[in-house]
Amino acid sequence: MGPQFAHMETYSVKPNKAGNSIEQVLGEAVRDPIFSIHINDPQPPRIVHGVDIAQLKILHDEMVDNTATSVKRKGKAVHRAIRKDRNTLMTVVSSYPVSVADLNNDETGEARRLYDRWVERNVSYLTEQHGSKLKTVIEHTDEVYPHIHAYILPDDDPKVFADDLHPGKLAKADAAFFAKLDSINGKAVTKVANSAYRSAMRDWQDEFYTEVGAPSGLTRDGPKRARKTRAEWHAEKTAA
Repeated sequence: MGPQFAHMETYSVKPNKAGNSIEQVLGEAVRDPIFSIHINDPQPPRIVHGVDIAQLKILHDEMVDNTATSVKRKGKAVHRAIRKDRNTLMTVVSSYPVSVADLNNDETGEARRLYDRWVERNVSYLTEQHGSKLKTVIEHTDEVYPHIHAYILPDDDPKVFADDLHPGKLAKADAAFFAKLDSINGKAVTKVANSAYRSAMRDWQDEFYTEVGAPSGLTRDGPKRARKTRAEWHAEKTAA
């Protein structure tokens, strides 16, 4: 078939530097016209696991509201909510390297069966990793390749900090903390932290491949990314 594609990211209510926010991410999920101009013929998603996007938004907002605290200032109670730039939602996107057209034109049903098993492996892996924090998994089939989006809420964390669920961001923060304890500073801290991030994400991709990609007959990388010849890559595909 082809290489696996899996990507993990966290989002906040406030848009990040790229303009992405929870509103934008969930709007794109349900194919809100404002956030779906890149799709030629937007179609509503299929719910694969958990609640729909509307209920997910309610769960998210309730989670955030429940973390608000009241403090007294000059004798008056003041409502203090968490910062709007705190990442409170994590997503995982996974794409299948067989086109929607080929799946729809599958006369034997075998391609569709393999795809359905891939979806099941994704859900099983994410459930094992995140348990009840995995609230929703949806499927999109209105682009060239079918893909799924998973949405995870840190609702068991008083800080509701989604970055603590992200292996790369967690490793980066830890590496920066310990580097500073070792009197490392400036650009050297950034270098150490970024290296830890890349290493943690490589480990996550390896784990994802072991649990989802390899059992589905996918390769770990494409020929260019892995710097393999076409012959080497096709040999890996055959083995997978």
